[in-house]
Amino acid sequence: MKILIINQHMADALGGSETQCDLIAKELYSRGHDVSYAAVDGSDNHRYSDFPYSIYPLNLKNNDLESFLRKHTPDIIYWRYNKNFLRKSVRVFGLMNIPFVFAISHINDTKRFSYKPVPIGSLKAIPKAVAKITLQMLRSAWNYSAIRKSNAVTSNNKSFLKKLTHDERFGIWNAVNLASTQFNWPRPYICWVANIKAEKRPEKFIWIAKQISKHVPNVDCLMVGPVRQDTYTSTIQRACKDHANFHYLGPKKPEEVNGILAESLCLVHTCAPEGFPNIFIQAWSQVIPTITLDFDPDGLIANEKLGFVSGNDDQMLEDILCILKEEEIRSAIGHRARNFARYNFSVDRLGDEVEKVFIDTINRYSSEHCGPE
Repeated sequence: MKILIINQHMADALGGSETQCDLIAKELYSRGHDVSYAAVDGSDNHRYSDFPYSIYPLNLKNNDLESFLRKHTPDIIYWRYNKNFLRKSVRVFGLMNIPFVFAISHINDTKRFSYKPVPIGSLKAIPKAVAKITLQMLRSAWNYSAIRKSNAVTSNNKSFLKKLTHDERFGIWNAVNLASTQFNWPRPYICWVANIKAEKRPEKFIWIAKQISKHVPNVDCLMVGPVRQDTYTSTIQRACKDHANFHYLGPKKPEEVNGILAESLCLVHTCAPEGFPNIFIQAWSQVIPTITLDFDPDGLIANEKLGFVSGNDDQMLEDILCILKEEEIRSAIGHRARNFARYNFSVDRLGDEVEKVFIDTINRYSSEHCGPE
């Protein structure tokens, strides 16, 4: 099976979606499939040679998709680049008779008029922010209708499937690589890990750090992740200066994050609803409870008792303090989380489920377009 994955590549933009595409590519390649990766906005990154499957830069803005597909002739396309450029790309897929699977990786993929928050530093910035949000919503609506043209839809959050009416819908949870590098820190700590931008709400973790210093002064609060919106640079610098227990570690590789998580007392998650954060699985796999402000993918944290879903800032502080002060509760939640993760989030399971969707989609497409021999 010749498989083409279309998304940004983790060598160019390290995020949850890119990490999942890499895991899928490696797993299907190891099973003998011919896997190619179209790295959107890639530029012959020298790190591409570190990966076993083939990686090729693709510029969707320059309309070179058709020539790219004629060169690589895939049997199926796995699109995990949200709704970006989807409408015009789907036309090309149809012209070339190539089936494609649309992979939902964020709640915005299921919304016609979606947008991501834009930080506003002053009143003067409001008109520009409104213009950006309006443009996001218009582009979202323009591309949304193309989802129904897909031959199958997968979602890393099974509850999102209810939001679409597509006939071929499949829930496929993420997996994670648990390779780890050792991390040492002189004091006990809790951690927050995400790309730093408005929808991740990092300011709430800074507030948590301030409160923790009053209640448990020997516990540090570590923030990990690259700054994606410049307005947060000064916010973080000020927090490091104002709160002795707050430390910003910057961007880290997945194996470094695993090492940080392994010694953490808990993972704190303040992000707005998204898809299925890999960081949850990384924490659960290492016996670490998760405390989330309000996002609980598929209701797993509440239903499986993998941590706390706080609902508001004050309750989140109380939940964190409970985890810090009650070792027995922390241990019980952590071990329950690890057992759940081992059973549900393996790379083998991910490979099995994605492979089956691809094979079934190709067979169904061939039957519909070619008919019986």
